[in-house]
Amino acid sequence: MATVYLATDLRHERNVALKVLKPELAAVVGADRFLAEIKTTANLQHPHILPLFDSGAADGFLFYVMPRVEGESLRERLDQDHQLSVDEAVRIASAVAQALDYAHRHGVVHRDIKPANILMHDGQPVISDFGIALAVSAGGAGRLTETGLSLGTPHYMSPEQATGELSVGPPTDVWALGCVLYEMLTGEPPYTGGTPQSVLGKIITEPAPSARKQRKTVPPNVDAVVRRALEKVPADRFASGDAFVRALTEAGFSHGEEKEVVGAGPWHRWRRLAVATGVSTVVLALALVWLLTAEPPSRPVRRYTITLASDLVLPTNGRVMDVSRDGSAIVLAASLPGMPPQLWLRPLGQLEAVPIPGTEGAGAPHFSPDGASIAFRLGASLRTASLGGAPPQTLMDGLPPSDLTWSDDGFIYFTNAESGLSRIPAGGGEVEVVTTLQGGEVNHNVPSTLPEGRALLFTTNDETGTRRIAVATARPSTQHSVLFEGRTPTYVDTGHIVFGTVDGKLLAVPFDPDRLEVIGPVREVVPSVWTPTAGGLVSRYAVSDDGLLVYVPGGVVEQQLVWVDRGGAARELDAALPRRAYVTANVGGVALAPDDERLAVSFQGPSGDLDLHLMVLGERTFPLAQDVGNDFRPVWFPLGDTIAYISATADGNPEVRKVPADGSWEGRSEVVLERDAGVFEVQVSRVRGMMYFREGVTNLGRGDIGLFDRQNQIARERLFASDFHEKGLALSPDERWIAYVSNRSGQDEVYVRPADPSEGVPQPVSRADGVEPLWGRNGRELYYREPSTGYLISVTYTAGETFDVESREQLFDASGYATNGDGAWRSYDASIDGQRFLMIRMGVEAEAGAQAVVVENWFEELRRLAPN
Repeated sequence: MATVYLATDLRHERNVALKVLKPELAAVVGADRFLAEIKTTANLQHPHILPLFDSGAADGFLFYVMPRVEGESLRERLDQDHQLSVDEAVRIASAVAQALDYAHRHGVVHRDIKPANILMHDGQPVISDFGIALAVSAGGAGRLTETGLSLGTPHYMSPEQATGELSVGPPTDVWALGCVLYEMLTGEPPYTGGTPQSVLGKIITEPAPSARKQRKTVPPNVDAVVRRALEKVPADRFASGDAFVRALTEAGFSHGEEKEVVGAGPWHRWRRLAVATGVSTVVLALALVWLLTAEPPSRPVRRYTITLASDLVLPTNGRVMDVSRDGSAIVLAASLPGMPPQLWLRPLGQLEAVPIPGTEGAGAPHFSPDGASIAFRLGASLRTASLGGAPPQTLMDGLPPSDLTWSDDGFIYFTNAESGLSRIPAGGGEVEVVTTLQGGEVNHNVPSTLPEGRALLFTTNDETGTRRIAVATARPSTQHSVLFEGRTPTYVDTGHIVFGTVDGKLLAVPFDPDRLEVIGPVREVVPSVWTPTAGGLVSRYAVSDDGLLVYVPGGVVEQQLVWVDRGGAARELDAALPRRAYVTANVGGVALAPDDERLAVSFQGPSGDLDLHLMVLGERTFPLAQDVGNDFRPVWFPLGDTIAYISATADGNPEVRKVPADGSWEGRSEVVLERDAGVFEVQVSRVRGMMYFREGVTNLGRGDIGLFDRQNQIARERLFASDFHEKGLALSPDERWIAYVSNRSGQDEVYVRPADPSEGVPQPVSRADGVEPLWGRNGRELYYREPSTGYLISVTYTAGETFDVESREQLFDASGYATNGDGAWRSYDASIDGQRFLMIRMGVEAEAGAQAVVVENWFEELRRLAPN
């Protein structure tokens, strides 16, 4: 990549190495980008990393300056001595691994580790050109092919580099270090050939060679380190340089096939005993039968706490983590403060998580069965990303999945708001509907498959907030059976369904996977698992095939009412909502009174039901309605003297009730409107006795807006005839316009249309997805939440004969505030002047979301706690 000159630094009177990029490469990279990226490496300070003195541009040449090292490179040493002693090879490799570990923790990958870039200074190795490949790659990797140059040296290139992947991570450096260690021990790189193409072909196709076969004095653990470092799949290599060093010093370390060769399990002990004592073949056979039929010994259950990722924040909604089937790694959807979420890989053998490139804005991650890839959602698309560093692939777009699972039958199953659950081949193809909504269900979510894709477990949800676990055959079918109340189901090989509850427990029940039936009682297996936010369907846990349980422990959740200004600055109100000792932060809506001094709010009480309360801001809070069941989605009558709300019981359809705002009825309320399909939203008109309402979700998966004349007890249903699901009803201050959410485009978007059904047609307002519309009381703005970005959006409009959007503005990131589970009814309100917003901030004591509990051999405990 460069020509190297011996130069003199005149200011400091010292010899330096001046490296000048080749002109054709400099032309592709560009000076500004190269110099900006190289700053990252200038801050690396480590005894085994050669520092960067300076960099710049002159007359079109790009250059960087490093110390001139008095001594030879490792390349020159190997050319002379051919092989090094085992001790020296291990010493050099350990020092280089420590330097790589330091750089990787600072987000820098070398990309070109080779003997020529390892300089020997007073007997100590130092890595040169650290991160130069990063600067070149970032500056112009997309056009490198035009120059005939490549990043990396063929004999030390990882499989992901050999296949042309431009975005590579720390595993690439681990591979190259494995190659260097192999060469120090045997005298040649692990893969050789007559041409670069033949070398790369072997790297991609041939298994890792054994150094012990070339040199018998290489210790088994050192050979195992090399073979693990040379695994084809990046996730199968060492998770960090520190893990590489520890393995070199661990005499018993083994890896892969050699583990069986050098092991001393029961079979090998019996074989040695037979040979030593001359036991007959019959006795040996009997011993083998005993070994095969005896009960396996119980393995100890071990618990420990890990930090999922330093300085990262877990989203408050949806699935945020998964564990690979072999239990070696966790994938997270998390974000740095003030940044959108992205996916992070957290190998359990590594102290820190590393970002997965190309996953900014992603959520709902799930490992592939082989652990080599991740499926995830991004906006309205379903995508997969190889952990080898290849760019993510889009499988499907325009049908936003809120959750998914990657089954070992070759399909990815995902939520489909229009029809329940769907599936698509993991390699891409046609989408098939698997389940459909029935019996008042709002959605199907959090899918999980049984082995070989025989059946599908998932959570059903209705608008009363009830979550139930159901099972269906995994082949396309509209039928499913509801099993019991709960959320986030997982079938495990012990013959149990493990699932979460509203109060943050993890339960298990014996289950017959052939008959798809529950065959035993429900037992508690973990007392406290985080199950966050209103409408949250997902308990934060994951289980590997070999019995590793990872879960986020539940904490005491505080629901804090805050004022948030248009720039995102938050200020707490004088009084918080009550603290509760369980973890579901279930909030059923907030509504400011016309005077901005009182607040109607529905939150979950000790009984588990949503109850309606009135809060006089800064003074006191008292209950308004405590009907049997859930009371939620309050709205104020125009005079501010009465509150209407939705009331739902377990055995009846939701209905509209009203209660005086002064609490004079002491919890007694009056039924206003009942409908056969249930009523789930209401808006009170200034015209006496008139109410707009939204009927329930029918078996067709459709919600409809109607108008109710309370004085004459006449309801005009299906005010706007539509075959789509309409929700999020909001009446404009002048009552000429209605805003609502519809899935007519294939995803939830905000629409506006005249309140008079004889006038106009629906007009889309949101640019992409949109939920929870709210009219500003100033008559100039309409607000909504944008799920794909998390932002609260302000739309400025003029409305005369037509509704005209003037501008849209992202106000602030609202992803840290409570939101409604299905994106319908708003969980926020705006002040009269529109300068601040009343939001509900969810907080967990001691930042419990950043910690996770790992339980090894958990199946042993599960069998004891929930015998089947």
